[in-house]
Amino acid sequence: MQYCRYCFTVLSGAQKKMQRLQKKGLNEHLAYQKELQKSLGKQNVVYLDHLEELPVSSDGSPATVNTTLNDLGLSTQAMLCLQATGELEKLKSRNQDKIINDYKQKIEGELRKLSKYKEKAETCGLGYYDSFKLQEKEDGFQANVSRLVLAGYWDEMMEMLKAYKLPDEFEKSHDCIRLGTDYRRTVEPLDIANFYRHAKDEETGFYVKKGTRPKRYRYIQNWLEHAEKKPSGSRSESCFWAEVEDLRIKTRSNGSSPEIKQKVLQLGQNLIKWIDDESLGKDVLLENSTFVKWWKPLPPEYKSEPKSSRIMKLIHEKD
Repeated sequence: MQYCRYCFTVLSGAQKKMQRLQKKGLNEHLAYQKELQKSLGKQNVVYLDHLEELPVSSDGSPATVNTTLNDLGLSTQAMLCLQATGELEKLKSRNQDKIINDYKQKIEGELRKLSKYKEKAETCGLGYYDSFKLQEKEDGFQANVSRLVLAGYWDEMMEMLKAYKLPDEFEKSHDCIRLGTDYRRTVEPLDIANFYRHAKDEETGFYVKKGTRPKRYRYIQNWLEHAEKKPSGSRSESCFWAEVEDLRIKTRSNGSSPEIKQKVLQLGQNLIKWIDDESLGKDVLLENSTFVKWWKPLPPEYKSEPKSSRIMKLIHEKD
């Protein structure tokens, strides 16, 4: 009995201790809640929008700013860091304004020139890609100048982004993604045509492999895929001609490899999808285009229904 009374006493003491702790925790929680509401109700918030203008010492700054900074206990070095941050944000803003007010107009101007070149190439029955690859007319030289000028603008922007000299939201903006996508779809086919015209694949291998395709195109493509919440590589329509050139070579050298067959079938599916959503021009289906000359004579095992019938129908519509 004595042992039982002892156990009861110990248990009772433990329960009382637990109750005291619970009560203390509840009181602390309620006190914190009141203090939080009190703090949220205060209106004396200080905004430090112009960090580069902050004084290194407390002399000469508004009283509210002084009070806030003193409460934080910031050192002179910390103030200098805030000033540097402010200067960097101003630089980013100036660079973005330069792109919007200067580069954007120039980029759109060069893209309009290439759009006219594309229209003219299509009326000649050869198409944009093949006309540039052959370089038989003077306007091909002018198109090449536009290609190089545009590469300069975008490479400079990529360098700014890489050096953190543009705002973080720059590459997420709708205008930037739209301009980048127009550029990529218009100019990358010309880069690919130039690549294969000079037989660079014999030196470096396939155009799309890592280290060969210019980074500016990969970055711009990533922006669109991220904005559309689509998987990486799903927006590769600007690389269509690189896929065609690569498969032309492989279907000649590798015979009827199952892997190559699957890639040809996939290309046909992508072609239909990209033409339907207008991310790829129908000039790829002109009778004299590199694609049609290669695809039409392929054996039946490289084509699947109903996709192949749809492709043939589109080719005939272009005749």
